[in-house]
Amino acid sequence: VPDEFLDVIGSLLKQAEDPKQDRALLARALSLPDVVMIAQAQETVDPDAISVVRNALKKAVKSAHKDQLVKVYELCAGCEQFGITPASMGRRSIRGVLLSYITATNGTGCAARAKNHYDTANNMTDRMTALANLRDNQNPERDDALSDFYERFKDCPLVIDKWFGVQAMAERED
Repeated sequence: VPDEFLDVIGSLLKQAEDPKQDRALLARALSLPDVVMIAQAQETVDPDAISVVRNALKKAVKSAHKDQLVKVYELCAGCEQFGITPASMGRRSIRGVLLSYITATNGTGCAARAKNHYDTANNMTDRMTALANLRDNQNPERDDALSDFYERFKDCPLVIDKWFGVQAMAERED
């Protein structure tokens, strides 16, 4: 991973520490392009290769900036009630992006952090973010969160469709 890329990520994270910054914009700037966007630019599409590279980039960012990722993630934790203000939405957005970097290695600490994100969620955005970051994990927190989500929303077909969707996107051998 080029040092310049990691330096830019570090600079963006430093900006995100300032609550006056537009965290929604910073979340977009910190986000890697998704598989579909990358595939559109390729003559031959290899989804597995794209996924491997994206995951390697996330792991490199985590390795280079773990402390700063966690610091900004925690700074953006909202203690307030759920809101649809730009500031609230920006905090949720950047926390989701940062959680994807922080949990990139799918270890036990990653599972615990994503499960805590799930457990403390007071809105569907945060719950789905947590599930998306647990879906590839082999630890029991994944199954606990998926089970809890199903039990909470089993009578809401559209929400259960989201539950199926997040699992269908999992990159696991099973």
